[in-house]
Amino acid sequence: MPRTILALTALLCSLSPVLAGLSPRTTALPIDDKGSGLWTAALPQDKPLPQDVVQAAYPRQHNAEFRITSRTEITVDGRPCCYADVPKNATILKMEVDSDNGTIATIRFRSKK
Repeated sequence: MPRTILALTALLCSLSPVLAGLSPRTTALPIDDKGSGLWTAALPQDKPLPQDVVQAAYPRQHNAEFRITSRTEITVDGRPCCYADVPKNATILKMEVDSDNGTIATIRFRSKK
């Protein structure tokens, strides 16, 4: 019995906000003389960022080419090997690149069977 009373009380308390949300507007939205609403207020003009801010965000030009060095760790199917020994049909699983100079730190291949 107490559960029924609590359920009815919760239903009655939530009924008023639900009905208020479904009721239509009684007044129109304010419109300025140009015909647009207040929500379309003038936005500030776009200004380019200062060059020092841009260079701080991108310290070097991103090069699409990566370099493999003698310190690069190369593995094929979990076994270390040389880059020359990687099969032509192998796919790259994971490649970690140093952010400062674009050298590859580790590269992991999986050979297709």
